[in-house]
Amino acid sequence: MTAEDQPGPAGVLDPHKQAEKNLRGCFVDVIDDLDLRAEVYQVPDFCSKAEILEAFSEDLPRTVQLLQTACTAEDELSIRRHGHSLEGMGGMVGFAVLSVAGAELCKSARGHIWDRCATLAARLRRWCEIQKWTAPE
Repeated sequence: MTAEDQPGPAGVLDPHKQAEKNLRGCFVDVIDDLDLRAEVYQVPDFCSKAEILEAFSEDLPRTVQLLQTACTAEDELSIRRHGHSLEGMGGMVGFAVLSVAGAELCKSARGHIWDRCATLAARLRRWCEIQKWTAPE
């Protein structure tokens, strides 16, 4: 455990760090060289702001829902659009693994590797569930 991963006074990780840790856990076994690739997207001295994370946590489940629909339909352009969006969202919020997952979605959609797209989308949904982030009804 690194110094920045140390629990705070209440023994709980910062919500941003916990979300990042959960995200990595969802993808580490399905994306080769995840940590190395994630370094490209690291935001130096990122300061987690509660309002940014809150807006992100409200938007991401809807994006994942749309992504899963696109995967079911094998809709290359929609998968690539959502993948690109996830790449940017990851950079904006400081979740480098999300950016890698978004890039992987784009690559898989271009190659028409639909089962890979569906697996990545399912992992994103799992992360949302772990974080207890749900799409608006």
